[in-house]
Amino acid sequence: SIEQFSEDSASTTYYTGFSCFAMFTTAFYFLRWSAETVNYWKGAATCMNEERTSAKPGRKPSMTLLNQFFLVLIRLRRGYGPEHLGHLFHVDSSTASRVFITWINLMHVKFQGIFPWPSRSKIDSLMPPCFQQSYPTTRVIIDCTEFF
Repeated sequence: SIEQFSEDSASTTYYTGFSCFAMFTTAFYFLRWSAETVNYWKGAATCMNEERTSAKPGRKPSMTLLNQFFLVLIRLRRGYGPEHLGHLFHVDSSTASRVFITWINLMHVKFQGIFPWPSRSKIDSLMPPCFQQSYPTTRVIIDCTEFF
């Protein structure tokens, strides 16, 4: 569980990418209210960006919301699959998968306004000439370099 890392910034960074536990909890508290009311993913036919409107929202995972968020960040940062995450969090791999998909959809909805995506015309107007010639359909360059 995440609580064991509350005083260990190096481990918090290793598993989540956040520089310290306080940053992790700040991001969590931004999402918490929505996470408390979200319907958990049940398959491709369900929509996750809608908040609960029925009296029967479905069974919640036994994990705390904080540990669900931790699970998602571990998967994003370290690339562990649902089977391994299930072992780490003492849940079934299908539960780990359902939690991950639910939170990814929730984070997409909540963070999209914070990090606006520039329009195609804006990108084209700012693209260096060498990219315009060699890579005219480039929309974004993601730098995933990590220095230790």
